[in-house]
Amino acid sequence: MTRRDTTRRQFLQLAGGAALVGAATGTASASESVSTAPVPDDPGAFTYATMGEGSNPTATLYGNFKCPYTREFVLGNLDDVIDEFVAPGKLDLRYRALAYEPDPDDPSHGSSYYYISDSDPRISECAMGAWDADPHGYWRFFRDMFETQVSGTVTYDEMRDRMADSGVDGRDAAISRAEDGRYHDPVYWTRDAAYDVEVPFTPTLELNGDTTAPHHDTQEVLDWIADHLPASSSSTSTSGEAGRATVRQGSTGDWFGQPLSGTYDAPVVVAKSTSYDGADPTHVRLRAVDDDRFEFRLEEWEYEDGPHTSETVGYLAFDAGTHSLDGATVEAGTVWTDHGFSDVSFDADFGGTPVVFSQPQTRRGLDAIVTRNRDVSADGMAVRCQEQDAYGAHMDEQVGYLAVGQGYGTLGDAAFEAGRTADAVTHEWHEVTFDREYLKPQFVADLQTYHGYDASQVRYRNLTSSGVEVKVEEERSVDDETIHRTERVGYLVVEGT
Repeated sequence: MTRRDTTRRQFLQLAGGAALVGAATGTASASESVSTAPVPDDPGAFTYATMGEGSNPTATLYGNFKCPYTREFVLGNLDDVIDEFVAPGKLDLRYRALAYEPDPDDPSHGSSYYYISDSDPRISECAMGAWDADPHGYWRFFRDMFETQVSGTVTYDEMRDRMADSGVDGRDAAISRAEDGRYHDPVYWTRDAAYDVEVPFTPTLELNGDTTAPHHDTQEVLDWIADHLPASSSSTSTSGEAGRATVRQGSTGDWFGQPLSGTYDAPVVVAKSTSYDGADPTHVRLRAVDDDRFEFRLEEWEYEDGPHTSETVGYLAFDAGTHSLDGATVEAGTVWTDHGFSDVSFDADFGGTPVVFSQPQTRRGLDAIVTRNRDVSADGMAVRCQEQDAYGAHMDEQVGYLAVGQGYGTLGDAAFEAGRTADAVTHEWHEVTFDREYLKPQFVADLQTYHGYDASQVRYRNLTSSGVEVKVEEERSVDDETIHRTERVGYLVVEGT
């Protein structure tokens, strides 16, 4: 422990609230490291504000911008956490603003819905906009929000003014995105994440599955972090994973939670193509894609009755970015798009046309949708959301995409194969033979072309270790005709456990 560390900690522990009053009035500040906290090289890959290198074990701070105890930690203890763990590259720290009660049946603030006040979601969403617009100015804004806390009913204009006072660039775009509802889902997912780790109050610090109240004795907080870091200070994150789930859709309101076995900072999930146990057209819809789980359901088109018999769904999850898996290149990312095609440019050098998969990560529009891909090349693709033909337009959704180089690789300890069919798959069953054999195969498939314009999805049957049958399934909202033009189907098969 350095002399500087000892002096400051003794000051904080002895002065207590007086130190905080000084910080709030501008006569003293114990949060310089907070305002200058390091930011990952690719901050856009992180949904929630993150300080550090972006590749280290990640602690999550659950707080609230109106909470006086969160303020106590930010202005009193967080500097030392940054100096001892974040700045040296031992730890990344992510902030998640708790706007809703984690457990409405057992509220902690006398409310059955909002955590402190009904302004909490607006404050949290605007703060996420500030992170997106100006990540290098975010932590200064974050500090200022606690040095002088907002109170009462907080408006968008007030949040814009707070960003201006902190020198945040792009604040008009940040507020506009918040007003458009872009951050509604990520803010709400914090409620679920807090519930999963049993957050009792703010602030709560979570690391490696355990939690603590970090706003009291500084040295105890530092010791707790040291005890909960893995033996090696290298990243505990994983590139990606594959899995499968079999579910029966008993009601249109049922959602299934699927935990992820890896640890992710900004996961992209695709669960494309379902088995063919039920003949009614169906596809998978996602929501609440988070760092350790996602939710999904079997979604029939509106002209159907909704419930659906059991189907098996394969899924892939990768952290946003580029990954090399024993020579196979994978790129994961997101793009906001509606019913019109949006272009995606790949950062990875694929050297040839990759296999692509796309799927909405959000559920802002409630009508059933699939995504369609076109113009797939080594450099990029285009993707759109598509409702049933009887409807049409759809609002913006965050669409996740995966691009996988054709060939073979290893995901964890599991071998996989990524391939593309000829331009020959129609509404009739088409046989695909794998180049190798895969025990207990996990299978994901998606359309690579846009030759038939009717809303369509890939279904599969007879999945074995050596092959599968696939077809293009149209919906029937306008007429019963389901004949579809030839398409190219991309697939990835992974050996299961």
